[in-house]
Amino acid sequence: MHFFFFFSSSSSPSQCSPACRSTIIFHTFAAAWCPPCQQFTPLLKDFYKACKDDPDIHLEVIYVSSDRDLKEFEDYYSKMPWLALESQHYKSIASKKCHISGIPALVVLDGEGKFVTDRARGAVSAAKGNPSKVKALVTEWNEINAVPLEEAAFSNTGGCQIL
Repeated sequence: MHFFFFFSSSSSPSQCSPACRSTIIFHTFAAAWCPPCQQFTPLLKDFYKACKDDPDIHLEVIYVSSDRDLKEFEDYYSKMPWLALESQHYKSIASKKCHISGIPALVVLDGEGKFVTDRARGAVSAAKGNPSKVKALVTEWNEINAVPLEEAAFSNTGGCQIL
C-alpha cells in the first residue's frame, strides 16, 4: 500500500486518506511564473469543482510546484482547492517518473498510482467545467487499463515552459 504526504491549503502536511487512494488522481505540474499555467489553472478548478459536485466522481488533484520560492508557491497555491507537493526534491522525483519536460502538464493516475494518461490537459480545458463532459471524461479514464509508471508510454507532451 502506498502512502503519500501532501499539503492541503487548509492545513499542515497530512497523509492521503484511504479514500484518496481509491480515486482518479491528477498531478498538475505548474508554477505561478508560467503564463500558460495561469490560464490552465482556472479551467482545472472548474473541472475539479464539477467533480466535487458529483457524488459519483472520485477525483483528487495534486499540485506539483515549479515555483521559484516558498512565497511564490504559497501565493499561487492559496487559489487552489486541492493538495500540493511544494518540495523541490519531490517535484524532481515526480517530474522524472512522469517524464515531465515542460509546464503546464497534467498526468492522470488511478488510485493505486498507475498511469492512465498524460494527455488530459486539452480534454480538461475543452470540458470547461461542463458536468456532463467532466463525467464522460472521468468515466473514460476509469475504464482505461492503467499500467505501472515504469511500463507507461508517455507522450512527452509537456507544456510550453521548458523546465
